[in-house]
Amino acid sequence: MRRLDDPGPLGELVVELTRAPARVAGEHARPAQLAELVGVDLGGQEPDRVEDQRARALDVHEVGEDDDGRRLHGPTDVDDVVPVDDRGKLRNGLCDGGLGASVQDHPERAVLGVLADEHDRAPEVGIDQARARDEEVPLDRLHGHIIALMSGVSREVRLVGRPRGEPGEDLFEIVETPIPEPADGQLVVRNAYFSVDPYMRPRMNDMRSYVAPFTLGEAMTGGAVGQVAASRHPRFAEGEWVLHQLGWREWALSDGSAMREIDPVVAPVSTALGVLGMPGFTAYYGLFELGTPAEGETVLVSGAAGAVGSAAGQMAKIAGCRVIGSAGSEEKLAWLLELGFDAAFDYHERPVRDALRELAPDGIDVYFDNVGGDHLEAAIGALRNYGRIVACGSVARYNDVEPSAGPRNMFMVVTKRLRIQGYIISDHYDRFREFHERAGDWVRDGRLRYRETVIDGIENAPRAFLGLFRGENIGKMLVKVGPDPSDA
Repeated sequence: MRRLDDPGPLGELVVELTRAPARVAGEHARPAQLAELVGVDLGGQEPDRVEDQRARALDVHEVGEDDDGRRLHGPTDVDDVVPVDDRGKLRNGLCDGGLGASVQDHPERAVLGVLADEHDRAPEVGIDQARARDEEVPLDRLHGHIIALMSGVSREVRLVGRPRGEPGEDLFEIVETPIPEPADGQLVVRNAYFSVDPYMRPRMNDMRSYVAPFTLGEAMTGGAVGQVAASRHPRFAEGEWVLHQLGWREWALSDGSAMREIDPVVAPVSTALGVLGMPGFTAYYGLFELGTPAEGETVLVSGAAGAVGSAAGQMAKIAGCRVIGSAGSEEKLAWLLELGFDAAFDYHERPVRDALRELAPDGIDVYFDNVGGDHLEAAIGALRNYGRIVACGSVARYNDVEPSAGPRNMFMVVTKRLRIQGYIISDHYDRFREFHERAGDWVRDGRLRYRETVIDGIENAPRAFLGLFRGENIGKMLVKVGPDPSDA
């Protein structure tokens, strides 16, 4: 990897992508030419796909002819130039097909690398018409110039205070840091999405649980998907899409641990954080291994419109069960019925016990618990003999300042011979492949459907996270911080 040690003397750099590299303006270009110039190994793939990936990871953008809002303010060296460090506007922007489409559809286009005047030292890249003054540029100069685009700024979210009760956005801080460079054995990932999950709320407290608390003043962590922008790691190549645990930031430096490749052709990359990722796996293992539903049984799911609950309810339907869901709005209830739930009720509108008396007069066999509190007490009362409770979460209690009283009918666990079992999904990743194969088939044939609530911009991550506890999501809550394959 090369950088421009002193970009000042470079001035204006114009490269015409032609059959003869950067030599004769106006000749028709091959789509593979850009890949050759920037040193990308095509790996047997279609060349426009590879160069799209490289361009997308490096934030190379095309500027429309009439797009004055994205030009530099004031005089510039070249028309149609985009300041790469204008992250507020360009963070997620990319032309359709990246540079490949420009070359393929408009072979007269050229890639321009320029510097503004002496008062603006930021590297800039745009795409403009080829010019008679085009010059031949050695590969190492072009490659170094494009890699220099990564010397920008990344943003990350840090926890700066401990909550007491319901957290506020003042406990989070958005911090700018330099985009890291990988050393030997490392790689840099341009994140596209990261996950916000209810389990992160207890991690804000200063107490040890099954996972360590967040450290004050440091970037928070969690699931994320992104594209490898630069790699000096033997296992991961530039352009690949990966799932990892360095969320809550726009760019991530990793040694490759707790990271795996994902295929954006098989399913949207965001699903690796939802229905085909940890939430879907949590639903699968909890329901089938602990709930052991049998055909014809009745299953109650609380938090049924969330990422885990909606998957668990649909899987119970796949198992041949009658499924009742609890959720917190008319929109969520309508979605549950659309998914095939047999009944659904709004716990804001009536007590859970009353709802179950009406919707399950003969009782229930399995309770998939995401909520705790009054739902758990009502479920214990409604469960038939030998019923099973899958203790997945207790979101109703995460913001409690003082410990709350448990269910008042716990003795029924004895008299009804009930089984209650909690679990931590990270203990069971030996079963992930089995889940992924089965869930992938269900998604493809339409039996397992999903929704995502996507909040754009890392600056809105705290609001997205806290919205989980206000019921603002339907399905998986995600924060989008960079381009994904569907943007192209």
